[in-house]
Amino acid sequence: LIFGSILRAQPLEAGYLKVVNLISLKSPTYVQLGEFKFNRGEPISAGEDSGTLAVAPRNYTLKVSNESADPKFDTVDFSVENGKTVIVMCYDEQIEKSNNEIINRIRFNLLTETFEGEFPRLSIVSLMKMSSIPIRVDNETVILEDRRAHRINPELDDSVTIKVENSTLETIAIEKPVHYIAFIYRDPKAGSPSLSLLQNRKLEYQAPLESEID
Repeated sequence: LIFGSILRAQPLEAGYLKVVNLISLKSPTYVQLGEFKFNRGEPISAGEDSGTLAVAPRNYTLKVSNESADPKFDTVDFSVENGKTVIVMCYDEQIEKSNNEIINRIRFNLLTETFEGEFPRLSIVSLMKMSSIPIRVDNETVILEDRRAHRINPELDDSVTIKVENSTLETIAIEKPVHYIAFIYRDPKAGSPSLSLLQNRKLEYQAPLESEID
């Protein structure tokens, strides 16, 4: 599903941008790139992405708003280079303040084209707001640490089934020599785990620094 599209003449030089909303808060999420409002200013549902947008190579600021977050909005600055793809993944985490109050904070992860190696590859990342969570990858039990990637190297034409809480989230068909990145998050409407899958040959997921996790 597409947040919206930017109507403009194709630039002589262009980079590529995709925004993925994995914020699990029940209140609506709004996304804005500069003056452009995704989905014509309407809320963006969890699990939706913008599709791939051609944008002029330069610096951008993305603003994401949600009334249940503290603060209610946050921004992230990033650069788009000619011919390269940037994916901005938006999610939320819980923070315990000094008075023991639990707040929800909007977070970002920038996936950029920085890696190219042996393929295909599959990375599985938990955004379930838990220090660790057990999942089943085919017939193997795997413990995912919060926002850390578990990587496997399947063969072409393999299929990989991912289960959480005895429910199958998705069976991923390994059809191309690319990097498959699967994010497990909690769907705010159903309250159950869901999965969002990205595919790109050169994208690499980098876990947050320890200072960002604490």
